[in-house]
Amino acid sequence: MTYDSWENHVGKRVLLALAILLLVTAAVYSGSLKNGFVWDDHDVIEQYPLNRSLSNLPLYFTTSDSNKGWAATPFYRPLARASYAVDYQLFGLRPWGYHLENLLLHLANVLLLFFMARAIIKETLPALLTASFFAIHPAIAEPVLAAFARNTLLALFFALATFLTFNRGIRGHGFRWIICSALLFFLGLLSKETAIAVLPVIAWYCYSQQVPVNLCIRRLLPLFFVVAMYLLLRSYALEGVFPESQSTTFSQRIWQSLYIIPRYLLLLIAPVNLTVWHEIPPDLKGLAPILSVAWLAMAASAVALVKYAEKDAILGLFWGACALVPVLGLVEIPGAPLAERHLYIPFAGFALAGGAIASRVLRRHATVGLCILSVLIALLVGRTTMRTYDWRNDSTLFKRAVEVNPASATAHYNLGNAYLQANNQRAALNEWLQAVRINPNALDALNQLGSQLLYATRYQEAQHYLERAVAVNPSWFYSLSNLAVALDMQNKREEAAQQYERALQVVPPERQDSVPQIKERILQLHSKERDGNSKVLVQKEMLK
Repeated sequence: MTYDSWENHVGKRVLLALAILLLVTAAVYSGSLKNGFVWDDHDVIEQYPLNRSLSNLPLYFTTSDSNKGWAATPFYRPLARASYAVDYQLFGLRPWGYHLENLLLHLANVLLLFFMARAIIKETLPALLTASFFAIHPAIAEPVLAAFARNTLLALFFALATFLTFNRGIRGHGFRWIICSALLFFLGLLSKETAIAVLPVIAWYCYSQQVPVNLCIRRLLPLFFVVAMYLLLRSYALEGVFPESQSTTFSQRIWQSLYIIPRYLLLLIAPVNLTVWHEIPPDLKGLAPILSVAWLAMAASAVALVKYAEKDAILGLFWGACALVPVLGLVEIPGAPLAERHLYIPFAGFALAGGAIASRVLRRHATVGLCILSVLIALLVGRTTMRTYDWRNDSTLFKRAVEVNPASATAHYNLGNAYLQANNQRAALNEWLQAVRINPNALDALNQLGSQLLYATRYQEAQHYLERAVAVNPSWFYSLSNLAVALDMQNKREEAAQQYERALQVVPPERQDSVPQIKERILQLHSKERDGNSKVLVQKEMLK
């Protein structure tokens, strides 16, 4: 079968292409419906108090995001948060419902990308290839499998819808489509700020389609107005909220981005060793020769694509580049600087470029091209299906993370937490010990070791690890209060009182109910009163 005959065949049956996309995507991700809540799902969904009632919906639009309703973070993604409140009314805390919604959103994104590619390339087969690459690529599976990453799915959904409606608006179908596009763009920004990447893509598309400049500006004005509205809402909601201080300078973050970009592209080309933690090497300057070669290769590839590829492929590459910029960590925003979920929106553009290039190859070498394409798709399907099972529960997810990177203290720490949740304290202690061997300043692991040793009444050992935790961060309530308990249980009254007093200076909002008992215990320690049950009571309060 020639390319042209296949194109004509599929072009007359767009529904067939859509059916293929739906069936393949659903088959690959159907296993996710058996998965439980994992990782940040526990904080974002299970333990987040505002999810319980729809009456809390207005709060999402006037306050910053937080993990458990108390720790303010410099994020403003109210629409994504609101979706969890709706889910709670529909599914309670049954994980399958949340995973089903993520799967449906991914399916919707696959279909919208198909329509976008078809509108740009004007052919069905390249659009089918574009959407297929996006549907099954394992490197972007994380937002589909992680319920807490829904904001990324929603942002792309509204970004694609924004592009499609704007395209109708500049084709002479009336200003109402531009207004619709602006509203969809606003919803995208309310889902996640990375939706803004569609704005320069639309401007580039207008230029590539030779849309008159005056018309393009008039059509873009409502979208810029939406950005201004969003920034006003965001500044109001985030007033007084500042990013956590980071240990890296701007120049260090530039170096990190020089590593992150080729690392992301390598993940897309060779999606192996997928994990929830891709750590950045500490000595990036030592990697300068390798990075130089990587950047030279990328530059040569970019020049070749610009010279020989069609404008549709160039538009896709531009989309990918624009969507990568917000997730490079150049601005101090808490979170992982290198994570697979950050690839979801950029890969929509890269998939468009891949679909355009693959269709060009098929025009010239249909038989060989189809064979190669079939093998590639089979490999991607198999790898993504396997990745789905990695996310079955916390234990499987973090075991996989440790397998991929045994030198990751964070992976060992979280695997320890998973073991503790499964009531395997010995295995948990072993993982936390491994974490502090790898990173002696692993604060969370040190504190977990101390608190669990307190539960086991191994007070002297607990004191050792908690003192190390306090040395790492002298202002963290949990380490200070746990250390106070460890000293208290060893009858080191003066030292215990000192640590209780230090803990009182840094009590977080969610532990204000502990203040009366801490104050009472300090008075008892200073007055030399007999302890009675107060020591045990304050221990229970600190360790709850």
